[in-house]
Amino acid sequence: MPTNFLPIVTSLLAIFVWLFTGHTGRSLADEPTANSRPQRLLLIGQGPDGSHKPTTHEYFAGVNLVGRLLRGQP
Repeated sequence: MPTNFLPIVTSLLAIFVWLFTGHTGRSLADEPTANSRPQRLLLIGQGPDGSHKPTTHEYFAGVNLVGRLLRGQP
């Protein structure tokens, strides 16, 4: 793995750990009320940067996977 790729992987891993360990602003014990609205999360990506071959990095596949996993969450 190239050394310039490590900070990106480390940052993404830290974000996923932070998100999936309950740091979402509400506890798991909170029950949704009748007038509560579903929350939204915007997942952002970018197209090819021109310096990598197509399918070199599967970022959009990862974003789609995270989106599918989060779709069933409140």
